[in-house]
Amino acid sequence: MIFNPGAFTFGFTQGFVVGPITIFGIQEGLNAKRGFWYQVQVILGATIVDIIYLLLATYGAATFIDNSVIKLLMWTAASYMLIHMGMNSLRAKPGKVSFHHMHRHRSKLLETDFFKGFAMNIVNPMAIVFWLMVAGSLYGQYKGIVTPPVFAMNVIVGGLISSLSVAIMTIFVKKVFHESMLQNLMKFGSVLLIVYGLWFFGKAVVEAKPLMDSVLSL
Repeated sequence: MIFNPGAFTFGFTQGFVVGPITIFGIQEGLNAKRGFWYQVQVILGATIVDIIYLLLATYGAATFIDNSVIKLLMWTAASYMLIHMGMNSLRAKPGKVSFHHMHRHRSKLLETDFFKGFAMNIVNPMAIVFWLMVAGSLYGQYKGIVTPPVFAMNVIVGGLISSLSVAIMTIFVKKVFHESMLQNLMKFGSVLLIVYGLWFFGKAVVEAKPLMDSVLSL
């Protein structure tokens, strides 16, 4: 059976969740010098990561991230990236959104919104925990009924449909609001990215405390 209603519905609902990727994608969609196709690039880049995590989840990799050191690295990396991107977006001139590249020599691929969506999602603890833990648990209900690739395909197709719906709605928002209001919306999105980064930082501190206690007790 190729179509799985439960998996499809599950994926469809995730496209409407307001997370860092959704916020960044909407920012690019509202950007006067970018727009719909840039937002689609963010969605597609993030989707590649979702596919990887979904396949890992369905093949039983969820136990790997149930480790304090792994969790600390996830929260820290995501916190740094989101706060840095949010601050750069606030400082950027209207119509431009900057992105921190981890390599001095940047190629054209690293400058695309596809890569930005991919890079953001691959260190996004929300995506890692959600797809590996929650989606992995959901697959347990269908194990033996559908194969992991078919399950992942249903979730991803559902998510793509809802994410593209959000991108289409962004076009209408862009036509309704004038430029100054769009700039304010983009600034609000930048602040939300920073808030997410600070929240991840708090999670990293909580995760680091028992590790530090165990080191000091040696």
